[in-house]
Amino acid sequence: MILRNIIVFLALAIPFFGLSYWLTSPPSSPVHENLPWEVEVLPGGGSRVFGVTLGETPLGNLSDRLRARPRLEWVVAPDGERRLEATFEGVTLGPFLVDLVARLDAPEPSPGSVPGSAAGDGDSSAGGRRLPLPEGGGDRAMALPVVALIYAPRARYSEDTVEQRFGDPAARFAAQDGRYFLYPGQGLALYLAREGRDVLHYVPPRDFGALEERLRDGDAPEGVLP
Repeated sequence: MILRNIIVFLALAIPFFGLSYWLTSPPSSPVHENLPWEVEVLPGGGSRVFGVTLGETPLGNLSDRLRARPRLEWVVAPDGERRLEATFEGVTLGPFLVDLVARLDAPEPSPGSVPGSAAGDGDSSAGGRRLPLPEGGGDRAMALPVVALIYAPRARYSEDTVEQRFGDPAARFAAQDGRYFLYPGQGLALYLAREGRDVLHYVPPRDFGALEERLRDGDAPEGVLP
């Protein structure tokens, strides 16, 4: 009889105390993915960030993950080099609202194949002249792999935040109106602006030397969005 009473008591008490604990205990911290300091370094000098394996993941996969359609443009650098870029404005990655530019592995367009490709045509920006993608090129662009990402948070960083979240950089250097923090092992160059937008550049670590050379030689940081 005593044993039966104990069993009945436990059957009633355990659910009650469990519910009481669930209602009164502090809420657990949310677990976020796609954080900008989470770079997975891969064998062979590759990397993965925001679910994108640089040099492999097609733009269409990134577009599906973000649930957004990018603006596609050719960017003509001052030296004449052309890059195909996909710009996602105002998308959410983890807990943050950001602008994201994906650079694509695209062959150079043939002369005259890009509307407005004459010198002086197109919209100008810190990264060069921007020219529209020819009609019908969007579907083909979605199949191209993303080779680099440029991430511009809407929030501002501080040097303390950078070092706390990303760690001690391998090097720092001054740039126009700001400073770069270099993390070659992760393929990351972080531009901390005195005014305007902070910008994070992601490339495979094996390609970081070429990125650093461009950034050190540049008159303005690459990929700064208005």
